[in-house]
Amino acid sequence: MIEIAKNDYYTMSYDETENCIYWIMKGFWKDMSVVPDFYSDWDKAIKFTRSGWKIFSDASQCKVVPPEVQEAKIQNQRRLLKSGCIKIARIVDSAITKMSFNKEINEPGMSGVIKQFGSDKISEAKSWLKE
Repeated sequence: MIEIAKNDYYTMSYDETENCIYWIMKGFWKDMSVVPDFYSDWDKAIKFTRSGWKIFSDASQCKVVPPEVQEAKIQNQRRLLKSGCIKIARIVDSAITKMSFNKEINEPGMSGVIKQFGSDKISEAKSWLKE
């Protein structure tokens, strides 16, 4: 596992064997200013990947996502899909956080790419990524 980024709001690493970026969001992001390296960290991560790569996203420690952050994440996900990402499994427990992420799932081109699982379904999420 290659560590790419670690701060108070997220950690990001890459598993070469699985061709998967592990992304853990934490806490409350009041806006994008709290994560100034967000895009550059994703750029670093993408450089490690091979065609058909995936993301295992753990948002179980994440609080509700404000609109500015949500829009930035949607724009970034579009960019990631253009860069070769084929699936995103997201772990999320809070009903409020799930609702704030639902907009992403309903974006054009995201249906079937992003699937949400509870933290009691981590093995199911990893299996789905391998399908």
